[in-house]
Amino acid sequence: MKTCAVIVTYGNRFCFMGRVVTALVDSGIDRIVIVDNKSSDESVISLNKIVNKNTNISIVRLQTNSGSASGYKTGIEEAIKQTDCDFLWLLDDDNVPRCDALQVLKILWTTIDYAKKDELMSLVSFREDRPLYLRAVRENNPQIVLGRKNIFRAFHIADIIRKAIDCLLRKKNKLPPYPTKEYGEIYAAPYGGMFFNKKLIETIGYPNENYYLYVDDHEFSYRIIKKGGKMYLVPKSIVEDIDQSWHTRTDGFAFSRIARDDNYVRLYYSVRNRIYFEQTELVDNWLVYLINMLIYCIFVLVVALAGLRVKNIKVFFTAVYHGLIGKMERNSEYTL
Repeated sequence: MKTCAVIVTYGNRFCFMGRVVTALVDSGIDRIVIVDNKSSDESVISLNKIVNKNTNISIVRLQTNSGSASGYKTGIEEAIKQTDCDFLWLLDDDNVPRCDALQVLKILWTTIDYAKKDELMSLVSFREDRPLYLRAVRENNPQIVLGRKNIFRAFHIADIIRKAIDCLLRKKNKLPPYPTKEYGEIYAAPYGGMFFNKKLIETIGYPNENYYLYVDDHEFSYRIIKKGGKMYLVPKSIVEDIDQSWHTRTDGFAFSRIARDDNYVRLYYSVRNRIYFEQTELVDNWLVYLINMLIYCIFVLVVALAGLRVKNIKVFFTAVYHGLIGKMERNSEYTL
């Protein structure tokens, strides 16, 4: 099962990237394709050094930071065309796999009895800073990683009602520390950790560059489910995130973080893309969806006004509007 790791990096992140490459080499990876999404000069020098030392590592350099969807599309294309590997393992440039993470995936792949696994299955390594995916396995609820139907970003009015009832009844869901199952189904996944046969790309296609940044990984991986395939989280294949992603932080409510975020590129694309994904994939009752949207937008507006974040209001509502009307692709006002 010859495997090629595909990694996308950018900026000055070799301090993380170097550790990822070292861990992959130690794990016995066959090939590594690195997509340099316009790294800093310092990182370019360091990347050149590791390539010169290992002929199994190749780099594709892009002239601009083309975003995550374009970066992974480029890396997957390179891995399929330029290597003899049948399997791909996608990783972020701060995903350090444990020494046995790849072997766990390979062994499990051979044991799963699914006739279409080469064309329609992906295994996903577990990243410990994303407990929602593990919860999906524990509760046997693969939909939870996407959110329930008609959810607006992270908000659904039914969740408030359910939590209020649970509180009144003093009901607590006690879950075991780890699932007893070796793997469990999920309906979407981040790029970092996805393991699949290259034939999968013939079935579902490449990442959608119109998403540019954010939610492109969920849109890409969810195609497996829409095609009738399977995607399984593998808790014993562990990948460590050595640089915490902004959306995994738990400081405050999601709408509060949006109202205070001063990274407007991140704010715009994370909101716009999620809303477009929701309305195309998750909405089956527009009345409920619009109610959830209204309440969420009021929360954002109130918090932003309280903090005098007028630009946040403008960017947020522009993103909401563009998501609803399907104005995708890269916006020249918000570029990396």
